[in-house]
Amino acid sequence: MRIRCYENTAQSSDEVNITIHPNARQYVDYILKQVSLEAIRVPVCDIRNIRTHLIVSDIYYIEAIERKLYVYTYNNDYRLLWNMKKTRDVLTDCGFVKINAKTYVNRIHIKSCLVLDSCKRQLVLDNNEELIVSRTFKDQFNT
Repeated sequence: MRIRCYENTAQSSDEVNITIHPNARQYVDYILKQVSLEAIRVPVCDIRNIRTHLIVSDIYYIEAIERKLYVYTYNNDYRLLWNMKKTRDVLTDCGFVKINAKTYVNRIHIKSCLVLDSCKRQLVLDNNEELIVSRTFKDQFNT
């Protein structure tokens, strides 16, 4: 598939027009979803308690520890300023999947999935971090 971009100075600056063949609909839907994910910002605090926002696609996984939520990126971690319900509602639509009672992982950062003894799965993320999928959630990762 080829994607072409044309500039049109007569068009409004906040407008984007996409013309597609009907057979390319699924590709365009995927592209639009990825672009919309970049617009979702997640409020977090760093270790110095400085507030900032992360783009959803930068998040590798979210973990609940002692009723607090922590966000892990490629090489940093933050405290999430949302509660679990809001996190679940927003991020399950963004490609996050639950792997155990306390952890959600962003599917775009999963590099591989290994089958372990006792029916568990081990996820390897693209930063080479390894996470265990409990048996309850293993069916999402059949290999």
